[in-house]
Amino acid sequence: MGEYPCRFSGQFTNGQLEGYAEIQCWTNAFGKREAFRYKGDVKAGEQTGYGVYSIGDSMLYMGHLENGDFHGFGELRIKDHYLYGNFKNSKLNGHGFLKYKDLYNFMGLFKDGEVNGPGVLDLAAEFSLMVKGDFRGSMFQSPHLWEVIGPGHFIYASKTETYTYVGEIQELGMHGRGTQIYDAHGKYEGEFVDNMHHGSGTVYDRDGNRCSGHWEAGKMAAKGMGFKEGKPYACTVNNKLEIDFFLE
Repeated sequence: MGEYPCRFSGQFTNGQLEGYAEIQCWTNAFGKREAFRYKGDVKAGEQTGYGVYSIGDSMLYMGHLENGDFHGFGELRIKDHYLYGNFKNSKLNGHGFLKYKDLYNFMGLFKDGEVNGPGVLDLAAEFSLMVKGDFRGSMFQSPHLWEVIGPGHFIYASKTETYTYVGEIQELGMHGRGTQIYDAHGKYEGEFVDNMHHGSGTVYDRDGNRCSGHWEAGKMAAKGMGFKEGKPYACTVNNKLEIDFFLE
């Protein structure tokens, strides 16, 4: 900001702003010349206390500051991102909230401005997906690139199906071992790859009958072994996760 003249309005003590002040300069912080404005508390010439800090239409911060950094509780808008929570050294730290347009929001733990810890991610697109887990990732990258540490839990809902999943997650999809529970019918317990049943797994219907076998790319690869009303049978499972039993 030094290359552009600044305007100051407020009370000066020993040559420094003190108390409430208004400051306007110019900056290229976001790649274009925009006005930097600050209205709020100043201590010993530094923005300290409560204030409103903005750079053109690219950024707006309302909250607590310390020596010119966002520090304490505040709200920050950077273009299409909206954040609120506890800031330290101008970055979210601790509990916070992140929203990007109307596409997703996240509430959970942050560390040095990064998603870092338990939280809940809610995505809205052609389908609804709410994910609970222990997240790691940049808040300015797609949540599909965030890492989920350990098992997670999500609820998926579209016009055609609704299910709940508990297990290992990769790129916000079912990957590893987990349990998928459908509202319309039973559940699948076993292995997943790229959001599909793949590997060993067992399907349970609403009556408690089950069929276990090997799956490939979402389909049962061969007849499996199961139990119906406590008796053993050979079995297969169709695309609707309905079990067919056979006597052999």
